[in-house]
Amino acid sequence: MKTLHPRAQWLRFALLATLVIAILVAFAPMPTVFAGLDGQDILISSDGEEFPTEQVGKGTQAGFAGTGVLEETYPAVTPRDGKPLPAGTDSVIGTDDRTLVSATTKYPNRAIASLVFTYDGVNYFVCTGWFISKNVLATAGHCVYDGGFPMAMYVYPGRNGNIAPFGEHMVTKFFTNKCWKNTQNPGCDYGAVKINSNVGNTVGWFGFAWAASNNFYQGRRVIVNGYPGVPPVGDYGTLWKHKGPIQVVTSTRVGYSIDTSGGQSGSPVYARLDGCGQCGFAIHAYGTGGGAPFAAHNSGTRITQKVFNALCNWRGGC
Repeated sequence: MKTLHPRAQWLRFALLATLVIAILVAFAPMPTVFAGLDGQDILISSDGEEFPTEQVGKGTQAGFAGTGVLEETYPAVTPRDGKPLPAGTDSVIGTDDRTLVSATTKYPNRAIASLVFTYDGVNYFVCTGWFISKNVLATAGHCVYDGGFPMAMYVYPGRNGNIAPFGEHMVTKFFTNKCWKNTQNPGCDYGAVKINSNVGNTVGWFGFAWAASNNFYQGRRVIVNGYPGVPPVGDYGTLWKHKGPIQVVTSTRVGYSIDTSGGQSGSPVYARLDGCGQCGFAIHAYGTGGGAPFAAHNSGTRITQKVFNALCNWRGGC
């Protein structure tokens, strides 16, 4: 049997190693990059409408595709009550044009959750969050850090009044960023929570995206869908939505005339986008009166590359 020269053996090994690395890179889950307006790229995360059961190759939807089969069931419970944060960070502009969402057990409504939390174990407050993975939800920074982190927070996906069809889930970890924690700058008002279950595999989750170009956001019609502490009519703990165009864009925030009220902080500002599915572009956080250019507009924290990277990190990758 002929033996290869040591140099030839080394060369063959190097070629095989290069081939293996190339195959691993080709099939590694990674965000999809789309050509955006003005030559900018739009980076998009995976969409949880289809569940992560099968990896797919590079150049397809980011990271995963799947069957959508429900993995677990959770018993319905009666959720806790709360009230809007005292800050009053949301507002109705003119006529209240929000509409009640009754089909809370359908996607993407069920991927939006009522957050009820307490700082002292006595007084409870409410915000909104939206799933970005099986066990992590994005929300506003002031919903997870307001001079300190909450003592406890409870998450109710697809809540409908006094019914939580997918159960109650405890938050086990709060995420915010140094800018928000140290300065409370509105452009840094974003955070996330991790819960003690994988109910996201049942309710699904949102994709999210960022683009460097302001033109990607300007005029785009979006939906803000969340849980007001005081609904326009009817029962407390109900889900309400309104849609309209993004009208103001800065480097860290987007503004709109979409109606909201206290408790909807943390809601997804989203729309359908090819490759991303139901796709979040911002996190609702503020009402009118915040000074130019948002004096007459409600606003949300824009998902910039920095926010995108933080959300990806908090959920364990994109």
